Amino acid sequence: PPRLPHFNTTLLTQGKQKDWSQELRVTSPQDEQFRFTLGFNFLDAYSPGGTVYGNLIFGPFFTGTIRERNVETPAVFGAAYFDLTEELTIGVEARYQWDKISEQTLVGAGGIPIDAPVLASTFKSFSPRITLDYNYAENSTAYALFSRGFRPGGFNSVLINEPPATIAAITSAVAGAGITFDEEKVDNYEIGLKSSWLDGRARTTIALYYMEWLNGQNQSLIPVQIDGVANLFSLTINNGLAELQGIEFEGQFQATENLNLAGSLGYNKTEYKDGSVPFQCSQCNEVYGSLDAVGNELPYSPEISWSLSAQYDDTISADWDWYGRIDWAHQGSKWADQANIAKTAAYDVVNLRLGLRQENFYVEAFVQNALDHDEFIQGRQGIDLKTFGPFAPNANEIRLSLPIPRTWGVRASYNF
Repeated sequence: PPRLPHFNTTLLTQGKQKDWSQELRVTSPQDEQFRFTLGFNFLDAYSPGGTVYGNLIFGPFFTGTIRERNVETPAVFGAAYFDLTEELTIGVEARYQWDKISEQTLVGAGGIPIDAPVLASTFKSFSPRITLDYNYAENSTAYALFSRGFRPGGFNSVLINEPPATIAAITSAVAGAGITFDEEKVDNYEIGLKSSWLDGRARTTIALYYMEWLNGQNQSLIPVQIDGVANLFSLTINNGLAELQGIEFEGQFQATENLNLAGSLGYNKTEYKDGSVPFQCSQCNEVYGSLDAVGNELPYSPEISWSLSAQYDDTISADWDWYGRIDWAHQGSKWADQANIAKTAAYDVVNLRLGLRQENFYVEAFVQNALDHDEFIQGRQGIDLKTFGPFAPNANEIRLSLPIPRTWGVRASYNF
């Protein structure tokens, strides 16, 4: 089939940030049946903004905006733990914080100074965590927990100087898109076992979890036609409900005095659900004629992943040891978009190491990606800039992360 010619875009991004933080806490003796911690934390972060300059297909261009941003986050927190019995402990933790965010756009796309108003808001959140630990054997624990986490909201500053007609066109394309987006929330329910076996030679951890992600902040590319001219807006919008559930396992086994084996396995099932606010995606509208993404899986997240490793250590002489190690990691296929149209293939990475070491020096030969896998690591939806101009902007591009080919070498280090 015919293909479009290849185009290359080079971008240079730079930024600057200064922050200051302080924490005070009071902690009771930790060997008592009841113990607690109380504290106060404050963070002040300031950025004068950054720049994005690029050599695009139509020439050099200042592609970003400069936004001055300041964040002040005071917070109070506390935790209390009580031993119901020698084996059973209940814990309650909580944090309340105020995210005071303000920002102002100083320079717009194209490097043009603008006089934009200051956007400011305070996002408040209460994050509890409740745990129940049962130490059923030495170095072995069964646990159950509930936790809630937040990410503060923010602003789509790119819209600040847009006329009402543009805002109306964007809102009609994706409901809820606007200058301000709200905070997101994640509720996590988890049970698990942390076990020690064979007199400590083997350790395993297994966890089952269920999460509800509400008002998730999603970066959306929203194409709209304004007076017959194609416009593209990259905005953060709050979406509806998504569910994540799965199981994670990690294990380590000292098979012999010299040989250590380890492995992990993860299964993660995700789905956009029909919550109080419908989960929408702009690409779904382009592909299916509907904004509804309910029933789709989340992008960029493999359903299956696992890893295996083995390391052998031995002594050559009183001063020298040698070691060899192999790591094998597997990543399952991942969707590249919320519409679930394009998916990357699963891939395996094998890394090898062989080395000599003493107290202050080591030398190591290595091979990375020994199987020389050539599958794409990740894909993301994009916009084809070549056909953007006078045509309707469509999300008809997939941007791919290329694998690093097989690499080998030798490295050495000396500590003094």
